[in-house]
Amino acid sequence: MSNNQQKGQHDRPTKRGRRDEGQTTASRTDGGNGVTCIVAVEHEGEVWVGGDSCFIDDSRDAGLTTSPKVFRKGTERGWMVLGYSGGFRAQQVIQYGLVMPDHPSHMRAEEWLCRDFANAVRAACRVGGVMQSKEGIDTLDGVACIVGYLGAAYVMEPDFGFVRRSVGYEAIGCGAKYAMGNLFVSQEDPPEARVRRALEAAEANNAGVRGPFTIMCTR
Repeated sequence: MSNNQQKGQHDRPTKRGRRDEGQTTASRTDGGNGVTCIVAVEHEGEVWVGGDSCFIDDSRDAGLTTSPKVFRKGTERGWMVLGYSGGFRAQQVIQYGLVMPDHPSHMRAEEWLCRDFANAVRAACRVGGVMQSKEGIDTLDGVACIVGYLGAAYVMEPDFGFVRRSVGYEAIGCGAKYAMGNLFVSQEDPPEARVRRALEAAEANNAGVRGPFTIMCTR
């Protein structure tokens, strides 16, 4: 699934001016709702992740959040940096309610993410009341997250699948295409500068992306 495919127009109002049946505020800050840009760059065994501060409330009014969309979680193998596109409640559950599972030394990072980490996130979201179900499949509809861990940047999709691009950089949200273009032409630059310039490119070209920007590294 591409990054654009995972951002459906799920927050589009009906003719009555209300959300479609079954939709929740979980879509308030994702790309389908027209806000957010999260960027990640892999560099020399570390991952740099950055995000903007824009949000849109239920009245379609825009503002700047004081809660960064990028945050860190500790593991026995090192820091994980997450950049979040989706409703605030789901982010808060993952940031504050998720108990990180052990990562055995013999297990590859991708296997651990797809199995133990994904199951822990699923359990936390179920307890936190943000889990949804579609045709019997657990999902966080309207939610995507970049996960920087052990030198690699993955996208955690709404169905808890993980994908990593071969190019060494990633972007999600409404400003992703502008960020990805900037990242393509900046591959000789320092990683933190690349992340910042990619976010600036998204901000300059999409009204749903606004600074200040939060940038963190896994080191």
